[in-house]
Amino acid sequence: MAIAKTRFRPRLVGGPEGDPALFLDIEGARRALLLDCGDLSPLPPDCLQRVSHCLVSHAHLDHFYGFDRLLRVNIARVRTIRVAGPEGILEHVGGKLAGYHWNLYEELGLEFVVTEVRADRFRVQTFRVRDRFRPAGEPIEEPARDELLRDEDVTVRWAILDHGIPCLAFSVVEPDFLNVDERSLAELGLAPGAWLRRVKDAVAAGEDERSSIETPAGPRPLGELARELLRKTPGAKICYATDTAYTPATRDAIASLAAGADLLFCEHYYLDEDRELAARNCHLTARQAGELARAAGAKDLVPFHHSPKYSGDYGRLVEEGRRAFRGELEEPAR
Repeated sequence: MAIAKTRFRPRLVGGPEGDPALFLDIEGARRALLLDCGDLSPLPPDCLQRVSHCLVSHAHLDHFYGFDRLLRVNIARVRTIRVAGPEGILEHVGGKLAGYHWNLYEELGLEFVVTEVRADRFRVQTFRVRDRFRPAGEPIEEPARDELLRDEDVTVRWAILDHGIPCLAFSVVEPDFLNVDERSLAELGLAPGAWLRRVKDAVAAGEDERSSIETPAGPRPLGELARELLRKTPGAKICYATDTAYTPATRDAIASLAAGADLLFCEHYYLDEDRELAARNCHLTARQAGELARAAGAKDLVPFHHSPKYSGDYGRLVEEGRRAFRGELEEPAR
């Protein structure tokens, strides 16, 4: 599950057999993303206090009951936690928060900004502890965007899957790494120093190529320095997909979202011999998951979320998914 160069540190909180929750720590950023809120009990408070965004696939119990722990360990902190989920997430978060009395908490500073993702629009609502977590007015509506989040650490995209209800899959991509070509630096006769950080920061910020950068040999245009000295290494891409029927629409959605992913975390809920049961319950078989990962060109497949039907025998699910991912099974999944 290793990626050659990345600041991402992904961890299935309860392991592949636990209730779904992926903790994505970002090295050096003092923040983390949380994908689903299943069993969060293995995470110490300091980890949950770094969560800036909580991305919820859907609000079935096994994916959402851990929200209360996220709330508990952050309640005394002055901070904003952003939550995103499918249609209905505003009511689900609001319902969680309405389940408690808040009469002694009005001096605290925690707030949740919740985005409900629909195919055509986002609906955003804020819940503040100082208001006893009552909604701050009506939801604000915005046109839907492919990018749910873009900042200096990550870009998050989404797709809607079909679990009998809307269910979200997510991709999380880090920015490209900018590395200095030391040979080119020597050939130009330039000494390394803090000015190289200025070049990197200017390129990352999208500054005008004509901008002047002070070097040990005098001012040079940013564009020239970037072309001569900097080499890009693609950042890592992690995709998370779970709880979906195997349909042409969801296959296309996952193939697009997970294209070229370094890691695809994908449910392996049933064996393919139980594909009729999988279809009825809107889940994937291990074989279907493997073939989806292969079709997307993912570099590695990480299985998780297995039906308790196979308790004690989860290795069969993992093996079936792995063989499908490697193209070792003759007939395609149905």
